[in-house]
Amino acid sequence: MKKILYILLWIFIISGISFIIVIFSKNHSNSLCKGIEINIKYNNCQPIIYKDEILSKINNIYDSIEKIKISEINTEKINNEIKKNPYIDEANVKISINGKLKIRIIQKNPIVRVINKKNQNMFIDIKGDIITHKPNHPLRLLIANGNINEIYKNKTNINNSKYKKTKTYKIYYLAKHIKENKFLNSQIQQIYINSKTGDIELLPYVGEHTIVFGDIDNTEEKLEKLIIFYKKGLRNIDWNKYKTLNLKYKHQVVCSKK
Repeated sequence: MKKILYILLWIFIISGISFIIVIFSKNHSNSLCKGIEINIKYNNCQPIIYKDEILSKINNIYDSIEKIKISEINTEKINNEIKKNPYIDEANVKISINGKLKIRIIQKNPIVRVINKKNQNMFIDIKGDIITHKPNHPLRLLIANGNINEIYKNKTNINNSKYKKTKTYKIYYLAKHIKENKFLNSQIQQIYINSKTGDIELLPYVGEHTIVFGDIDNTEEKLEKLIIFYKKGLRNIDWNKYKTLNLKYKHQVVCSKK
C-alpha cells in the first residue's frame, strides 16, 4: 500500500511540475519581447562590429521588436541575417527566460590586409579565413603587397594544406607570428614580396631600413634574431644607420650600411 501511495505521490508531483511548465511556456510565448541585449566579444582586437549595426539588421526584420510576441520572433532568421557580416566568427540568438532577445557575437580577428598586383584586397583573420569585403570602419593592420598575383574567394581558409606553398599562405603564416609578439606587432608595418629576388621583406615603423626575411623557413629563429638585434644590437646605434638587415643567414643578422 505504501509503495502505491509513494508512486502516486511522484506521479502527482511530476504532473504538477509539467502543468506549471506548460502554463509558464504558454504565458512566456504570448508575452511581448522585453528588449534586446547584445554582447560582442572582440578577443582583444580592434572593434569592427558595433551594436548599432546589429540593431539595424534586426530593425530590417522587425520594425519594433518590443511590440512583438515572443512566439512570433524567428531567432534563426535573425541569426542568419547577423551572420551575413563576414567579420562575425560566431553568433548565437535566443530568447531569455525574462523575455529579452539575447544576442552573443564573437568577432573575427583580422591580422593582415593583402593587396595583390591588380589592387584587389583580401583580409586574413587569425584562423586563416579570407575576407574579401572591406570593413565598415578603418583598421590598423599589417599590410602585405608586392609580387602577389593570387586572389581567393570569401571564406576560403588559407590554412588548408592545399594552400601551403602559396604566397598568401606564407604571408598569413608570417603575419600570425608577428601578431602574436607584442614587440613585433608594434614595430612591423608591412610585408613585401620582392619581384626580383622573390624574398619576403619586412618594413618597420621605426627606422628607414628593409628587413630581408627570405622564405618562411625557420620563421621563429629569424624573428627571435631580429628581436634580439633590435633590443641589444641597436640599443646605442641610430636605427637609420643601416639600409638592410638580412635574416637569411643562420645564427646572425647581416647588415648593410647606407
